[in-house]
Amino acid sequence: MKVSTTTSRIAKRFDDFTSLKVIADAGFDAVDYSMFCMNEEKNCILNTDGYKEHILKVKEYAQSLGLHFNQAHAPFPTLRDGDEEYNKENFPKVKRAIEIAGMLGIENIVIHPVVFKENQKEKNIAMYLELAEVAKKSNVKIALENMFGKTNPETNKKLPNVCSLGEEFADYYDALPKEYFSCCVDIGHCGLVGSTAGEMIRTLGSRVACLHTHDNNEFDDLHYPPFMFDLDWDDIAKALAEIDYNGYITLESDCVYDQMPLDIVPYMAKYMCEAAKKLGRMIEDYKKELKK
Repeated sequence: MKVSTTTSRIAKRFDDFTSLKVIADAGFDAVDYSMFCMNEEKNCILNTDGYKEHILKVKEYAQSLGLHFNQAHAPFPTLRDGDEEYNKENFPKVKRAIEIAGMLGIENIVIHPVVFKENQKEKNIAMYLELAEVAKKSNVKIALENMFGKTNPETNKKLPNVCSLGEEFADYYDALPKEYFSCCVDIGHCGLVGSTAGEMIRTLGSRVACLHTHDNNEFDDLHYPPFMFDLDWDDIAKALAEIDYNGYITLESDCVYDQMPLDIVPYMAKYMCEAAKKLGRMIEDYKKELKK
């Protein structure tokens, strides 16, 4: 299976171009282009008139390295309940992120659902439908993602919230036009709310179009590479095989880069790539068993 990784944290340590070189040298097939800088950094080039020129250079450089872009992540929070000033500023950035994803030839861009105090599903569906026209023009699908709520002080687990559990996630997706929307299972988020990634994957079934793959201790959203903490990777591989998942193993596990000396980052990138490939082999092996 093909493997991919996000540019979020590694681009902060380097830049878009150096990051792509490290990702290519590590052995990844593709890139998940993160656009968090759009609402995190004042001088983000994606918010300027020069964004198209920059993106075309990024795409050309990636192609020269043998990479392509399979996935993207829009700036988040997508909206903030009751914060009209933030929403007025950020929502156009989300729309631009969809356009950028289209320029990069990306199939799925992850756009987080929003935690609303009232009428949560109704408001989220309305928000997504407002983005559908941009997705159509850009030839990109908007991927919903399973999220989580605040920490329960009695259990230290996260409380389920928007799309946290499989049935609700499926319900949200099924309420949207399939030609413009898809499902991204965030593997690390599932256990935080007391469920498992295997349960989420099996419940969604063929709805699963893409992944955010990372490991944690099932209490904290650590975003570490697979096989470092407590998730049941054997069951995750089985579940993905059972639904005949044929997409990318896309890592969203680059928090590990944050405090790492820069000269060590390429070695961690290689570990991450090998971990993603190992998960891919596990899935393929289980698929073979299922066919026996």
